[in-house]
Amino acid sequence: MECKREQNTTPLRNQNNVKAYRILDIKDNHLYFQLWLNSDEQGKVKVSMPEEYTIGQYVDLQIIRNSRTSYQIHLLGKIPAAFILADGRNIAI
Repeated sequence: MECKREQNTTPLRNQNNVKAYRILDIKDNHLYFQLWLNSDEQGKVKVSMPEEYTIGQYVDLQIIRNSRTSYQIHLLGKIPAAFILADGRNIAI
C-alpha cells in the first residue's frame, strides 16, 4: 500500500493531524483502536480488506473532532517505515 503525502514527513504529519494508532482488534471488517490517550474508549474504522492488517500493527489515522461527542476518522493506511523505531515502538501514539 502506497503512503499518502501527508504521512511522509514529521511536519506534514503534524500539520495534517496524522497519528499512529495500534490495532487492538479486528472484527467484521472493522479495525478497533484506543481512541484517546487517557481513556478506555475505543474507536473503529471500517476497511474493505481486513486481511491486510494484523492485531498489534500500527496504522495512520486522522481524527477530526467536530464537537464534544462527534468526530470523523480517516484511515490513511499503514504507518511509513521511517516512523517505526528499531525496537518496534512508534514516534506517534
